[in-house]
Amino acid sequence: MPILPNTSWDFVAVGVVVVAYAALLASWPLRHAAPHRRARVMLALLAAFALAPLAVPAQPALRSLMTIILAGILPAKIVDTLRSAEHWRAQPLWRWLEFVLNPVILVARLHAREPARSRWANALTAARGLVEVQVGKWCLGLWLRSGLGLSSFWLDHTAKVLCLYLMSFSGGNILATGLLRLLGSNVLDLSRDPILAVTPADFWRRYNRNVNQFLAAHVFTPLGSVRRPARGIWLAFLLNGVFHEYVFAMLAGRVTGYLLAFFALQAAAVTLTFRWRPRGAVRTIIGTVLTFAFNVVTSVLFFEALDAALHFYPGGGLLP
Repeated sequence: MPILPNTSWDFVAVGVVVVAYAALLASWPLRHAAPHRRARVMLALLAAFALAPLAVPAQPALRSLMTIILAGILPAKIVDTLRSAEHWRAQPLWRWLEFVLNPVILVARLHAREPARSRWANALTAARGLVEVQVGKWCLGLWLRSGLGLSSFWLDHTAKVLCLYLMSFSGGNILATGLLRLLGSNVLDLSRDPILAVTPADFWRRYNRNVNQFLAAHVFTPLGSVRRPARGIWLAFLLNGVFHEYVFAMLAGRVTGYLLAFFALQAAAVTLTFRWRPRGAVRTIIGTVLTFAFNVVTSVLFFEALDAALHFYPGGGLLP
């Protein structure tokens, strides 16, 4: 029997996130501390943030959001801070505030190099993202009302993936990019038309680019970069898989293993296509079609994990 009612735990969950942000903001003076002292404090914060969702039995959606923030966004910022102490000693306080509070800035020194865009360009970016989101919502609503999802698993899966692509993977990221730039933060393009990717490696260069930038800076490059790409690719996707399993476990109440399998397949495909650059119209078209098909098929693993919590497939999924 819970000590507190669920609504009370929801308030506690929000409070934990607020305290976590306050604690990270308060670590600003550590930029002048000795390296070993700074590392001890920041690593202690990282461990506390990552484990905090386990101690707060809020409702699943809120708990999973907590996990994204406390086990994903804030630890990424801590890692970047530890590896960028010299950068921060030369920065004003407002830069630190922007870095901590802006969820999409994960590599501060690279963010600082992003060029400013015109307000008109930023407004067009936000408008394009909004249009994609609205079209995606309309298409998803139309699909759900049609009832056709019950006729074929693969038809239902593909239609929903395309709708969610417009709503989130592309449109949502583009909308966030434009809005943040209008607010004065020159963030990188969070998404660059991943549906046009000609290889799996190209897809991950285009999609979720702020996370890619972080993994490239702190995992891929230290492990050998383009000279020895396989080690960095596999570790980056392994970390991504573990993180997603953690988030989805908070949502579904159990670990499925589907997400680790999904990211392992993606790691293998990215490793194989890392240096491949299709040339010519025919090869480009074939590469784009094959990449799209590969992502649709393998994403079943991703959405089966979502189905475990939200019943994504009305007729049931393919996996137990």
